[in-house]
Amino acid sequence: MLTGLSGSGKSSLLHCMNGLIPELYETKLDGEISIANKNLKDFKSGEIASYIGNVFQDPKDQFFSTYAEDEVAIVGENLGIGYDTLHSRVDSAFKDMDAEHLRHKSVYEMSGGQKQLIAITFTLVADTEILFLNEPSASLDFYAIQTVREALSKLKAQGKTIVVAEHRLYYVKDLIDRLIILDKGKIIAELSQQDLTQKTASKYGLRSLDESTLTASQKLFKVLALYACKI
Repeated sequence: MLTGLSGSGKSSLLHCMNGLIPELYETKLDGEISIANKNLKDFKSGEIASYIGNVFQDPKDQFFSTYAEDEVAIVGENLGIGYDTLHSRVDSAFKDMDAEHLRHKSVYEMSGGQKQLIAITFTLVADTEILFLNEPSASLDFYAIQTVREALSKLKAQGKTIVVAEHRLYYVKDLIDRLIILDKGKIIAELSQQDLTQKTASKYGLRSLDESTLTASQKLFKVLALYACKI
């Protein structure tokens, strides 16, 4: 988990780790990054997609199809997966993420949380061992954030390596194995889940260990969601 205040370098570091820097962003990259015991610079163009999956802050930026089923299948088509195997993986991906109710729905008619769920489901078809997510809770309401949290929990249970850049920690704090805190582009601390207390949060300026960072509308949605669950 990568965290820090806005501008601390979370997204930049994540983009270095997943190869978007310098592949898509024009900048100079010093040092070495290895994925699956292979230097990132040694991967051929497009090859990295067989090793890692990406979920962007706004999933609309990575959608190319209208319907969820087509969107989830497209990664397998790009990787040249055979029809029968691809069909089986798409079925399994929707089932594993409890997203079958969205399978034939237009992505343009989905809520923010549903779009993030489809973006995560998309990564399962390629069956990558590593998944990078860039602030997946951005602009989501309370219920949608819980949907993302449940999806990440399932992926972790499957043994996936998950790297999340996020300033909100309350919804994933019990999933964290290692927390890297950034400030002005530098690592200032590395914590375990046990180290993540209110005291350390105050020390490093982390203001998102609880739900205090929710906006007024998100808090209202939370109250309504909890009330609906009790009815």
